[in-house]
Amino acid sequence: MSSMETSFEYNVFARINRGDNLILIGEVEAQNDELAKVYATFIYDEEDWAEMCVVRKDQICWVRQPEGLFEKEGVGSRE
Repeated sequence: MSSMETSFEYNVFARINRGDNLILIGEVEAQNDELAKVYATFIYDEEDWAEMCVVRKDQICWVRQPEGLFEKEGVGSRE
């Protein structure tokens, strides 16, 4: 990939059976959403997933996000 191409990191979520919770199964890096879907399909094909989705990491809307593991005591900020 040339330095001119921008790539994005995506989280890959899936569920094996309808009604199961979505679980984070991995990550892919791609230049766009369509390529991210293709990469996820081929990289994480070990199960017969009922559903699979990719979410660009910079598009996640955090409700609560823990700080770095060693920055403060406790699990996360309660502000």
